[in-house]
Amino acid sequence: MDGATAATHERVRPGSSFAAARSAIERLAARGRAPQFVFVPNRFNLHEIVAAYDLAADLGCGAFVTGPMMRIGRAAAAWDDIACS
Repeated sequence: MDGATAATHERVRPGSSFAAARSAIERLAARGRAPQFVFVPNRFNLHEIVAAYDLAADLGCGAFVTGPMMRIGRAAAAWDDIACS
């Protein structure tokens, strides 16, 4: 999950569905699993990190995992535009 809202998540991950990702987490939690909420901060979503943490807790996640963005794939191609300073 790359945001606490659909608009942010889908901006960070074009073609992805916030609703589908959230639904998958909800299904895992409903089955007694403790899914992990992985959030990679960038310029587009950093303002939502606290709300994302709260969402993870509300969804029943067992962990909120974050770390630096890796310079691979789309992130590498747009690094100067999206990487945190």
